[in-house]
Amino acid sequence: MSTPTAEEQIQFLQQIQRLFNEGEFSATYKFALLLSLAELAVEVGNDSGDQLDISSTAIADKFAELYWRQLADYSSGQANTTAAVLHQNRGTQAAVVGLSI
Repeated sequence: MSTPTAEEQIQFLQQIQRLFNEGEFSATYKFALLLSLAELAVEVGNDSGDQLDISSTAIADKFAELYWRQLADYSSGQANTTAAVLHQNRGTQAAVVGLSI
């Protein structure tokens, strides 16, 4: 496998950015996971062309860094309402939130 050129690397990152801008994400955790992987590739990758091994712990740490704000109770700010956990998609919390390492 040949090392991608600088132009190819930039093109790949632009395609990821386009996916972020134009993608229809139905759940924010999918976006956070994809963004986590992209950021880790840039932060720990190199130009050798070798396979990039990233531990699941590193992915989990980056994901938590980006996603933790989604776990806070949501409040509409209107009087006489109660704050609660934001439920996505089918009315349940994202499964990834309940997983433990």
